[in-house]
Amino acid sequence: MKEIVFNTDFQLSLEAFVNLLYGDDEAFYKGYHRMVNKDPNSTVGTWDKTQTLRKRTLTYTPSMPMPKVIRSALGLGEGGVTVQENQQMEYITGASRALMTSTSYPMIKGGERFETKIIIEYTQLTESTCHAEIKVQFTANIWGVSQMLEKFMSEQANDALTHFMEFIYLWLKQMDKGFCILAEISSLDELRQAAPADTDEAASVYDAEFYDATDSGYLTPRVPNNEDELEMEDEKASGIQVTVDSWFMQSVMKDLSALRVTANTMRGVAEVNQHRMDEMQMDLRHLRRSADRTSLLLTAQTVLVIGGVGLLAARHYMPLFERLASRLASSASASA
Repeated sequence: MKEIVFNTDFQLSLEAFVNLLYGDDEAFYKGYHRMVNKDPNSTVGTWDKTQTLRKRTLTYTPSMPMPKVIRSALGLGEGGVTVQENQQMEYITGASRALMTSTSYPMIKGGERFETKIIIEYTQLTESTCHAEIKVQFTANIWGVSQMLEKFMSEQANDALTHFMEFIYLWLKQMDKGFCILAEISSLDELRQAAPADTDEAASVYDAEFYDATDSGYLTPRVPNNEDELEMEDEKASGIQVTVDSWFMQSVMKDLSALRVTANTMRGVAEVNQHRMDEMQMDLRHLRRSADRTSLLLTAQTVLVIGGVGLLAARHYMPLFERLASRLASSASASA
């Protein structure tokens, strides 16, 4: 599993923000998928509500190029892949906290093996400001390419979250100033162009913390996924795939290079450990030879001690043996 985290603030009260994104009006998400994902046929289900919990299901077809290797691994053709998103919102009107959990997966055979889970915790900061901490988790349970798929999914999420934050900002700005008729806008780029020039406020949408929670220092090139590339003419469409495949191959080569560096490091550590083992074996041989010499010395000392004790015993008991022999001889003579 791979996880990324995104933090940002919105210039809107928590209640107003929840009503905008998660109210009964489906206009926001229908507009988002139409303008950003180029899907005019997305569906937004009605909420199944309780006092503190609401659930609904959305479907959409994201417009994103995909490396041929991944398409082949998933058994996909050249068309788009419809995604089902299950949203669950925990919120009580007037509360200072809300929790949204979203689980998405492609609507293909075995699609549940490729899950994207989004956990967003909203908190009220002031009467007109709320904060969002967004955690995105990717799981690809397919043997041999899980890491590649999770990396691809995380790179796509980087762009998707940035576009999502920008879309929220522009949507709020349109509601405030009414600079366009949303039904006539077909893309995020058109919405950008219609928005009044306000660079200071526009820049704030990118004033967010984005980092990879499981792979810090992740430097793989971003997956190309912008409007200019997606709207290229048909004769240039193959160029998109080449670009994405180049990213994929570059990503794989970067991973292989990292593995090679790791292998070289491990080899160096192994060589150092082997050298230490050789030194320890030499020390062990020295100890063994010292032990053998010590054992030989102790044996010689033991023999000498036993010999000395024998000589002392012989000197001490020799007169006694001589008297005993003399008596035995005298007794034998008397008996004769």
